[in-house]
Amino acid sequence: MSPAAYPVPASVMERLRGARSILLATHENPDADGFGSVIACALALPRLGYSVARLGPEHPPRPLDQLPGVSEVALDDGSATYDLVILFDCHSASRLGADEPALERCREVLVIDHHPAISSELLDPEAWIVDTAASTTLMVHSLILALDGQEALGPSAASSLYAGLVVDTGGFRHASTTSDTLRSAAELVDAGADAPGITELFLHRRRPAAICLVSAVLAKTRYEVDGRIALLAVPLSLLASCDAREEEAESLVSIASAIEGVQLAVMHLEIGSGRWRVSLRAHKPLRVDSLARANGGGGHLLAAGFRTSGDLVALQEELLPGLRAELDGGGVPG
Repeated sequence: MSPAAYPVPASVMERLRGARSILLATHENPDADGFGSVIACALALPRLGYSVARLGPEHPPRPLDQLPGVSEVALDDGSATYDLVILFDCHSASRLGADEPALERCREVLVIDHHPAISSELLDPEAWIVDTAASTTLMVHSLILALDGQEALGPSAASSLYAGLVVDTGGFRHASTTSDTLRSAAELVDAGADAPGITELFLHRRRPAAICLVSAVLAKTRYEVDGRIALLAVPLSLLASCDAREEEAESLVSIASAIEGVQLAVMHLEIGSGRWRVSLRAHKPLRVDSLARANGGGGHLLAAGFRTSGDLVALQEELLPGLRAELDGGGVPG
């Protein structure tokens, strides 16, 4: 993909050129796309004269902690002030979790995201949002090149960008995988990204506890409408019984959606007593973004989510009418 495929808005370039100190952040429970964007910029921007630090956990969850260059990135000390904070893969303060107060120490906010924005939550009125981009890391790649940073990119930063791309496209299996997506992947490999290593790390390597969790959750998956709807649940008790981590449950909804015959998959992941993070997946021509928005969330046509609280069975029952209606309506044109 040519850098011109995602032209960087003038307002974004102006804010970057007017800043010297930059704080880099993504949403709580970071993933490869958001965290990969943070690490890539944290490695590339200092080579272009910027002073940077990142928010987020001191010890990132696996496998994010194994991205090359993570240990070289300075962590925000909790007191420094910044000209600019860049939020990657995130456009609302609420999604920053415990890091939200850090915004008060930043003069300006810049949002870079590939998720459709919820206007009432948008922190940056001039946010750079491209909801057709396969990943936020592809936008960041264009940004670094627009700053004349081809030489600043380097193999470690390129690998972080590739991680976000390969995860968000499901290993180049999702509908977002286009010829431009593959060209961009090739550019990152040309810049030194370790494509085989990153793919192995993020898509294929699993701890025994994670395999235990996959088995336990899929064994209890509930199917509706002749197997066209899959309802998964990951309560805290199940995580504990497998000695698994919350982040190791994230891919389960995609695994369920890959089961033959399943057209809609819903996973309730318990993140606190009676509090759930709900992930929705669909196959074309169906969609789940409308259902997510109706419940206060958002996302893409085929992958979306929201948060809720209450009794698990009751919450699943509340979603079923909307899921059945989506099946009956036939979704959107492919």
